Amino acid sequence: GEAEWTKAEREQIANIATVLAVAMVLDQRRLWEEAVQASSLRIMLSETLHQVKNSLSAVRMFGKLLLRRLPNDDQMNRELAKDILIQSDRLVDLLLPIDATVRASAPSLPASRAGRLALPPRAKPAAGRGREQKGAPREDSAKARRGGAGGDGLEEAVQELRVEQQQAAVVSRGKGNAGGWCDASEAIAPVVSAGQAIAEFDEVSFNAILDPGAPRVIADPRVLSEAVSNVLDNALKYVLIRGGASPDVKPAVCLTVRRGEGVGPRGGKLVGLEIVVEDNGKGVAPDDLDLICTRGFRGRSPEVEKIEGSGLGLHITDHLVRAMGGTLELENVAPQGLRVRIFLPKGGKKKST
Repeated sequence: GEAEWTKAEREQIANIATVLAVAMVLDQRRLWEEAVQASSLRIMLSETLHQVKNSLSAVRMFGKLLLRRLPNDDQMNRELAKDILIQSDRLVDLLLPIDATVRASAPSLPASRAGRLALPPRAKPAAGRGREQKGAPREDSAKARRGGAGGDGLEEAVQELRVEQQQAAVVSRGKGNAGGWCDASEAIAPVVSAGQAIAEFDEVSFNAILDPGAPRVIADPRVLSEAVSNVLDNALKYVLIRGGASPDVKPAVCLTVRRGEGVGPRGGKLVGLEIVVEDNGKGVAPDDLDLICTRGFRGRSPEVEKIEGSGLGLHITDHLVRAMGGTLELENVAPQGLRVRIFLPKGGKKKST
């Protein structure tokens, strides 16, 4: 008959099997990390394209307003305004293929060479990393929460990596800011100017209330400006969806900068800066409020689909605000409309201990 395995031979085979299993796990982990890095780059590129397109839209709007205001006999300046529009359109055309490529590439986990071999489960994020909520959601109004319904581990890993990168960027860029203190009204002045131009062109009533007594906060002015720009851009676009509003009611958007209060990690009150953007558009469907900050989500209304967008604006703002230690809240208002509130504590982001 066949000779039986000796104890030494069985131990040697067991050692070989263990080494092969460890090697496969390490190989799969390497592929996972490569996929996370590639997806992080894709997300960064798509979000940067989103911001660039927003800026280009503002430039094009300035050009159109300039043409509208210039008299017909001012040919020299009218030609300059036309050149602004032509070059803006050219930049958009150059970005379209890149944008299409980025959208077509979705993050996916590389196939495991080990067949059914799976990585160990990822640890859940530490408590307190989500957005703080103020009270229970009402039946007709809810605070939008970070995250969405489902998603694989790769997407979660990429999002966490993206947040860490944004936090590092805020700290790094904030070093160039005098003492780290930021005057919000000054930081968002270009955003307000662009908003006024867009509102005038689209015949939207726009009002900016900038309280001179609003507290300064520790934040990078460029990051704060980017966060507010996304919110205001959304309001000016979606306020044109009138819903059940009376035809006599003009679309309106209001941006307010003032002193505000928030809730700290331990439930205590925080004093800081409040930036509120409110419109009288159709608002957000109650079932969509909790998903509205999810990357790529734009709502499920057919009216929303008719308006150009990528579903990245509020997602980017959410991450930027949290990177600065603040909170982002959204709620529908009566009789109709949406209120978006950014709150930043006066002392800035608290270091974790």
